[in-house]
Amino acid sequence: MNRDRSIKRETYADGSIKSETEWKKDRKDGLLRTYFETGELKSELRFKNGILEGMAKGYYSGGRLRNEREYHRGKPVGKGREFYESGFLKSEWNYRNGKREGVIREYYEGGEIKGEWNYQKGKPHGRATEYYVSGVVRVEGEFQEGKQIGETRVYDAKGLIQEVWNHREGKSERIQ
Repeated sequence: MNRDRSIKRETYADGSIKSETEWKKDRKDGLLRTYFETGELKSELRFKNGILEGMAKGYYSGGRLRNEREYHRGKPVGKGREFYESGFLKSEWNYRNGKREGVIREYYEGGEIKGEWNYQKGKPHGRATEYYVSGVVRVEGEFQEGKQIGETRVYDAKGLIQEVWNHREGKSERIQ
């Protein structure tokens, strides 16, 4: 490495490596890796001139991917995903200009849809639905700029309405 570049290491009390970070002069520039005390890789992040840039990944002990997210100029962009330790997809989301945007989905460990929420400019906006593992709707409602509006319906596992809530002017009232 040239004189302007270096690698800084942090260690655990036993001397094993906790992190390794590439630096250029006085800024992170390149790969930052963190490790579990066992020595297994915990995360990988990339920096350019001290700012997060590129794919960031986190891992479970054992090596399976925990999450991944793309960064541009320090802000999350595009699709991000989180996984269960088993390797199955747990959630997926989209970012635009550093804020959640579009449909956000969560899944049960078996792959069944757990919920879907629409986001706009980082806030829930539009339809939101949660499901039982069977696929039956558990809760459905609407959001506008991060606030619940209109009716929220809560169902039992057979799909029968159990509760209805009305949301207006920041207040919630059970109407059934």
